[in-house]
Formats: sequence, structure tokens, C-alpha cells
Amino acid sequence: MLHSNTIIFHYGEIALKTGNRLFFEKMLAGNIAQVLKDTGLGNVRIVRGRILADVSAETDLEAVKKLMPFLFGVVYAAPAVRVAPDMDAIANIAVDLMKNAPAGSFKVDCLRSDKNFASTSMEMNASLGEKIIEATGRTVKMREPDIVCVVELLERDAYVSVERWNGPGGLPTGSQAPILMMLSGGIDSPVAALRLQRRGAAVFGIHFHSYPITTRASLEKVKELAQVIAKSQGGMTVYMVPFADIQKATVKFAPPGLRVVLYRRSMFRIAELIAKKEGILALATGESLGQVASQTVENIAAVSDAVHLPILRPLIGMNKEEIMAEAREYGTYDISIRPHEDCCSLFLPEHPETRAKINIVREAEVLIEGLPELESAAIAQLDKVGI
Repeated sequence: MLHSNTIIFHYGEIALKTGNRLFFEKMLAGNIAQVLKDTGLGNVRIVRGRILADVSAETDLEAVKKLMPFLFGVVYAAPAVRVAPDMDAIANIAVDLMKNAPAGSFKVDCLRSDKNFASTSMEMNASLGEKIIEATGRTVKMREPDIVCVVELLERDAYVSVERWNGPGGLPTGSQAPILMMLSGGIDSPVAALRLQRRGAAVFGIHFHSYPITTRASLEKVKELAQVIAKSQGGMTVYMVPFADIQKATVKFAPPGLRVVLYRRSMFRIAELIAKKEGILALATGESLGQVASQTVENIAAVSDAVHLPILRPLIGMNKEEIMAEAREYGTYDISIRPHEDCCSLFLPEHPETRAKINIVREAEVLIEGLPELESAAIAQLDKVGI
């Protein structure tokens, strides 16, 4: 059986970027090379609206396949055999691949970027289809066949493939300005970070912890989650911010029902200061509307009131089942569900406010003695962790 000597990566949305398409293509090609650098993949290059990479005996194709969800911008990839642009040579490869492909119906789909080729796409489809039927006895099915034998005619070569690996689509990570993501160690925030990456934004992380009141479990979980998130961008910085002293002061001076809202206002103020120092233009969270008490419209508004930077919420319209499904797809779910003590769960009131009024929240916040100094101290004591 023939083995692939090329992988062809196809993009979708980038094709619409007529003014700066080359920028996105170069960004995507660089990301593919970075994400797949340990798989043994060879030279990555841009050819006629596609990104091609060489495959050798050292290439681990299963590893490439497993990393497909992190190739943001790639709609699908096809392991292919490169062959001379000669009809007989193409037919021989197509027949050989189809002989060894899984059983089922098929069709042929010829894509001619090189319009100088003697045969038209329709003529090639018919000719190759006849040869495959004669050699394999397979049935042609034009709609929803089990296998599509694809022939792509590019500059100087033809590429034949019978397999397709779906990718996540979107835009290449790093093609948008970076965002500072609030990482809790739970299920939601890693999925939100990955969704932002899919829209082109590289992600920094910020995690608030109450160590040593709590264990280091949340710190270790966030590092593991960051390792997953970092796959698509070649590394990640996470700010680990001590938060226990702010919580103690909030519990001492503020109404119990407003504790969580006040915690989050402090978190966002700290995150905004860090973001501005790093030149980051937006914050993000894993909030989903109405999922918990702090995520009502009123409470979201009361928290957002504390900062000036925009706060992005990629999961705002998703339900928990949808979020969990994505977490499983990316491999963050099993990490996130490990037990840990979240700082926001400390000193949690029996009846948290679900419809906080901004003016009342502001008045309560003023009662917390030394809060600005405590927030400054938390920033001074943070750990900047490189993943």
C-alpha cells in the first residue's frame, strides 16, 4: 500500500481576507509548523490557497491527527500522495489508494488550480471513476459517498487523497490582539479560552487563589489546563494572584449577600491593571448567562462596572452540556473535574445576591477598609508563570 508523502491543509474563512490574505496564510503556516513540531512533519509551505507539509517515514500521522483540534484556521487536512501531473500516474495512485481504503461507495472529485492540464475536471472525474470501478468493483455514489477520492492539481504536482481529517476552522491564533483570560480551574474558562483562540486571539491567563488557606490543587490544575490551551499558540503566561487577604477584608466589612460580586469586582480591577501593563486590550471570562448566581444580567453588570476594558464572554449563550462536550473534545474536561477548592467558594454566603444594584454594590465596596492597598499588594505578590 502507498503511504502519504504530503499533508494538505485547507482553510476556509481566510479565503475571504482579500486585502491581507497573505498575512493570515503565513500566520496559519507558522502555527501549523509550531503545533506539529514534535510529530516529525517536514517543510510547511503555502501553495495556491493551500498549506502543504512534507511527510516522511519519521512522521507520526496519528499524532498529527490528535492535534487537529488545535490547528485553528484549518477546516480540514488530507494525507495525500504527491505524483507527477500525468493522467496515467494519477490513475495508478488513485486505484492503489482505493484498493486499500475502507469498504463503501465512492466518488472522484478533481480540483484543478492548474487550468493548463489537458483534461477538464469533469473528464478526469469520469475517467478515474471508471478505472476505480474496474479495479475495485466499488459503487459510485455522488451524494454522501463513503469515500471521496480527491485529486488536486497544483503548480507542478498532483496530489491524490482518500482520507480527510476535520479541523476546527476559524482564524489562526495570533492573528488578533491578545486577551487576558480569567482561569478558574473549572470546566468553563478553558473552553472560553480555546474559543477565543479559534477567533484568532492569543490568550494570557490570570488565576486567583487563596493559598495557603486552601491547598495548591487549583494552582496545579490551572497549570495543566494552561498546557492544553498553550498548544495552539506555542506557550502561555499565567498570572497567579493571591486573593485570601482581599476575601478576608470583604467578609469582615461587606454584606454577606454581595461577597461574590465584590470578590469579582476586585479580580477584574486587578486583571485590568495587569492587562494595561502588558498592553492587552480586553479581558475574558467563562461566564454563561444564568448558570450560577453571579452570572445573572444584573450581577454581570455590577461586576463589569468595576473596569473600563471590554470583557469578552465567549460562552454567554451556551448551556453546561454544550460546554462540557467541547471540554471533552479538547481534553480539558478530566483535568477540570478533579476536586479543588476554588477561592470564590470560600466564605460563600447562604443566600448570595442574584440581582445586585450597582449603586448599592459601590456603597458596600467603600466600606471595605484598605481595599485599594490590598489589591495593590496582591499584584505585587503575584507569580508570573510561563507555560
